[in-house]
Amino acid sequence: MGGKFQYMNGRARTNIAFFYYDLSDLQIAQFIRLLFTVLNALSAKDYGVEIENMFQLTDALTLGLDGTWIPHARYGADARIDPVLSDSRFRFTPKFAGNATLNLDQPLGDNLNLLARVQAQYTSRQLISTATRDEQGPVTLVNANLSFRLPQTGVLIECWVQNLFDKTWFSQSFPTPLQTGDRNAYPGSPRTYGIRVRATF
Repeated sequence: MGGKFQYMNGRARTNIAFFYYDLSDLQIAQFIRLLFTVLNALSAKDYGVEIENMFQLTDALTLGLDGTWIPHARYGADARIDPVLSDSRFRFTPKFAGNATLNLDQPLGDNLNLLARVQAQYTSRQLISTATRDEQGPVTLVNANLSFRLPQTGVLIECWVQNLFDKTWFSQSFPTPLQTGDRNAYPGSPRTYGIRVRATF
């Protein structure tokens, strides 16, 4: 259930959606020791709200604010699945995740546009292992782009960087094979950057 709204003479837009899921026989992939297994949770529920906002600050500058809040996302109490999962919050499901984006599209001449974009992505703490209760704390990542576009020729030259401040974080953890009590984890992407050239013919 939700709605879409425009206001400020069409220079602002808000989309909002409320959701509720009542699930049964939910499959959960789990890695323990040397094996992958698939468990079926008897029941699970989750609900929350998603909000997307777009504000046209000037003719060239746009602000985007998006967020998802999931206060409840839990497997039901179930003796058939691993006790670490029974009556526990979903894995890889933070309570809040949000984005703030500032976009600039500024003409510099008859055939040259400057485009710039800065994005901050926030994720609250979340469980990152289906076999343990390992958590990743809150993470904020900043990405940025700076581009020059030649509309008449269809050429775009773009400089970009992901994870600008080289934040260290982990996307998933799992018990180390054959080493009781030890953990491994997959790190998130470090700072990456590059240049792209695109052309339309």
